[in-house]
Amino acid sequence: MKKIIILSVMSVLFFTNVHSQTKTLRLYFKIEEKHLIKYNKTISAGDTIVIPTGTTTTESTKNYKIGDTEYTTSTENTETAGTTILADKKMVVSAGRLSGKANIQIDKNDPSIVHVNYWLEGNTTVSAGTTLIYQRLDGTTIRQEILTRDTKLRLTPVPIAILNNYMGHVNARQGLVIEIKRLNAIAARTLAEQQELQNSYVLLQTENQALENLKDLKWLENAKYHVIATTSGGATTAYVEKYQNDGDYFFKLENRQYISLRYQSIEIGALTVPFKFRPGYYVSDKNIRVNSQFTADINIGTYIGYTVGKLKYTYTKNVDSAPRKKQFSTGPFFTFSRVEIDSLSTITASKPLRDGIKKGIATFSPGWGFMGSIYDIRVGFFIGTDVAMSSLGRKWIYNNRPWFGFGVGYNLALIWGGGK
Repeated sequence: MKKIIILSVMSVLFFTNVHSQTKTLRLYFKIEEKHLIKYNKTISAGDTIVIPTGTTTTESTKNYKIGDTEYTTSTENTETAGTTILADKKMVVSAGRLSGKANIQIDKNDPSIVHVNYWLEGNTTVSAGTTLIYQRLDGTTIRQEILTRDTKLRLTPVPIAILNNYMGHVNARQGLVIEIKRLNAIAARTLAEQQELQNSYVLLQTENQALENLKDLKWLENAKYHVIATTSGGATTAYVEKYQNDGDYFFKLENRQYISLRYQSIEIGALTVPFKFRPGYYVSDKNIRVNSQFTADINIGTYIGYTVGKLKYTYTKNVDSAPRKKQFSTGPFFTFSRVEIDSLSTITASKPLRDGIKKGIATFSPGWGFMGSIYDIRVGFFIGTDVAMSSLGRKWIYNNRPWFGFGVGYNLALIWGGGK
């Protein structure tokens, strides 16, 4: 009895340690429509700078480079009247409900921020002879090319009418913002300018409402460019880069706010099955009843599992919080172990071992496993077959017989003060 208890404790500890030695492949989280993502973006002409009268400004232009040295020319101007400059502005904007596959990472310096790195999806094949026109969001052409072979674009197709309608509202809003900034910068506005300012505010509200009604297309305005593709037959389609390769997407959590994300992955790693139940059976030609066996032993092997799960991360101010997850994995496995046989465990063989003789044999056990984790508790259920790896092992009463196994483990790092 004491031996069984010791083996059971050792098996649980071994299962806990081995089950944690896994390699995760193709892990991705599902960003759903309900998740509101933020995006760091540079807004063209998004800021207004007023330069007071008498200020000296310097304009620099890079002319050329020799070796590692860059040469610039500069011009100094003294402002004789107040000047308004529309400058680019870096700001946080909404990326809308941008669903898709992504990897996530909690910011090391600010745990209230969870970075989202989208997978670049959308492999669309465009046929040779198609003309591609790359345009900025305001419609100006960046470049143009004619494809000489079939080409895959990592872009998302969008009906041109929808693209033009949405970007029309975006560009109209941008123009109104710039005009309002210009008019607000005028110290003494005329009545006509005052009326123009009021009209601009009314029109801006209309454009904002139109874009709010189209918020599911918010990602269109965060794209750096779009492509108009015209085939040799005259068919025209628009393509847009839905996920920016260098885009800084993120969740921003308030104190005690949490996010819950589903994920999928492929896992490969070490495995042990600490507890096995071998069903009994009857050998009719020898009139022998083989009893069922429950055993705790040490074995080691490998498994490959398809995993689905759900991660929950709660941001708590001034508290070092780690994500918690629930997951389920299933897949094939194999293990190797050593079994000791004697006269009783070879009783069904044509030539059993003699009384008092004990031999060790190696076994190979393929099977299928089901493993689940609820936060820090791990549970596994396994179905397999023991296959002896020697002629002596074929005498064993459980050779080529099915078994059922299970294991229970816990994240011991939490007990010793770890757990992240």
